[in-house]
Amino acid sequence: MSPGQLNFSNNLTWVAGANIKFDLGLNADNSDFVSIAGNLLKSGTGSFSFTFVNNGWILGQTYDLISFNSTGFSISDFSYTNGGQFGGSFAFSGGNLLQFTLTSIPEPSALLVLVGGLGAALIRRRKVV
Repeated sequence: MSPGQLNFSNNLTWVAGANIKFDLGLNADNSDFVSIAGNLLKSGTGSFSFTFVNNGWILGQTYDLISFNSTGFSISDFSYTNGGQFGGSFAFSGGNLLQFTLTSIPEPSALLVLVGGLGAALIRRRKVV
């Protein structure tokens, strides 16, 4: 599947539990986007989830996901699956644009790994003695 823009001329209802797959790329031309002329509505309770696909994404970039006339969603309604070892956050811009800012998940520092390894070795040694 290739990235592109999907346009709706009326309202769009998103059913809880459904997952939308989105390509995120270098720029808008390489990323998915949904444009809704009407309202973004929700049906049910629970998670409204995205699966983000690395299409050349850039850490630190904010991606426009869905534009709409109005919505009853709050930011806490949205979630994402994390198979790509990244972090991020959702935000509304101007009240009618859902965005996602992609961030990295920091790797544990070498010192933390070393301290954890030494601690495990000491515990193991104490049990053996």
